[in-house]
Amino acid sequence: MDWQDIAGVGRVTMSRFSAKEVDATTGLSTELQRVWRRRGHLPSCGEGRASFDSSEVAAIAVRHELTRFGFAPHETIEIGRLAGPLVLYFALLTSAGAVNLRGDLKLVAGLSQRFAQDDEIARRVAGVQCPRRFICSSHPPEIDFVDDASAILSEERFPAMLIVDLALIGQRLVTQNTKPLFLIDIPG
Repeated sequence: MDWQDIAGVGRVTMSRFSAKEVDATTGLSTELQRVWRRRGHLPSCGEGRASFDSSEVAAIAVRHELTRFGFAPHETIEIGRLAGPLVLYFALLTSAGAVNLRGDLKLVAGLSQRFAQDDEIARRVAGVQCPRRFICSSHPPEIDFVDDASAILSEERFPAMLIVDLALIGQRLVTQNTKPLFLIDIPG
């Protein structure tokens, strides 16, 4: 596991997920994962078994949703890279169980309370500067990241539009997994 020290939080690492766990969480079957790897749409796993960190799983979840609506897998790579941290941010905000806090009970309680009071810790852990909740596309493969999809819909400029809710994807990552997305060791 790769640990990262985050000021005011502690040592943080992402959980690892097998291809089967990615299938169960994102809907991207293990067979389709192999096809994507062969075509260069996912990193190769060398001679070992496929393994993905939380960020990669979040990106895959977004990418799979986009391909369901007509985006080609190669068109989703950069979108997934940009959207993955946002999905993790929303997972941390909206779902109990997204993170396993370890350390002194009093420190764990304090950090849990800080998580609940504002989004600064979720931003730091997920690596997000400016959280945007939705991906919108009226002319695929062009996309926009926006805070409020209803504002775009109310403009009535487009008869059809794709909207992807990154917060909902983040929530599903947590509820459909058997383990947390992050582990945080709080220094005592």
